[in-house]
Amino acid sequence: MLAAPCANPFDIARELLGASDELCATLEFLKDPLASQLSGEEERACVRDAMEAGHEAACQWVGNDLLSTLAEHGFFLRQIETGVVDTTVRNRIQARLVCQKDGGTLDLFMPQLRHKSEVLAALCGDGMPKDTLSWLIDLHIAHEFFHYLEHREGRSVGMRMRPVCMQGLLRVRSRHLSSPSEVAAHAFAYDMASGPVRPTASDYLVLLADGAMTGTEVVELVASARRFVKGGSHERAERRC
Repeated sequence: MLAAPCANPFDIARELLGASDELCATLEFLKDPLASQLSGEEERACVRDAMEAGHEAACQWVGNDLLSTLAEHGFFLRQIETGVVDTTVRNRIQARLVCQKDGGTLDLFMPQLRHKSEVLAALCGDGMPKDTLSWLIDLHIAHEFFHYLEHREGRSVGMRMRPVCMQGLLRVRSRHLSSPSEVAAHAFAYDMASGPVRPTASDYLVLLADGAMTGTEVVELVASARRFVKGGSHERAERRC
């Protein structure tokens, strides 16, 4: 478990830069409020299956031109320059895939991505690619491309897994987890674009640097994820990033 003195931002940055694939996947998965409805072993199985889905897809697509593939199916890239970066919020849209009947758009929100590249370059220095912005663009294109693959298949990664049963007012409802889709997309994107820091870790680094999360919050989340990876329990409070 991480100790409180590790709450220095640069110590946390080093911790996140060295975070494993499984640790980052766990950090992403545990944000899902439905995850608390599963047993510990079911949670770990979901994380493993989601990671595997992303890695397997990357093996099939590595070396391919993702934008050309999207264009062939009616999707085009838009670099959106409008909007400002609100450094106080945690939920930030950096890219999105908009699916329509015959194609759609892959939108990149450039102010967000430029801000992220500047923060990562400042925190990580020579550890980042020389053109950090280009790397981030490639990473987010790959992430959204995985969601395109889900769209083409007609189901998300979470829909491949057993739904969670929730007791409603009048009946029991089944709901699918949303986090496995993000875990898989992050794994796919990292395999396709590589780089010195995993996608989930990069998001936390930016939130930490902006002051949208405190060092203590990040330390506690990482410690909880480490316990989960080792087969122990984790705190089940809400973990929205």
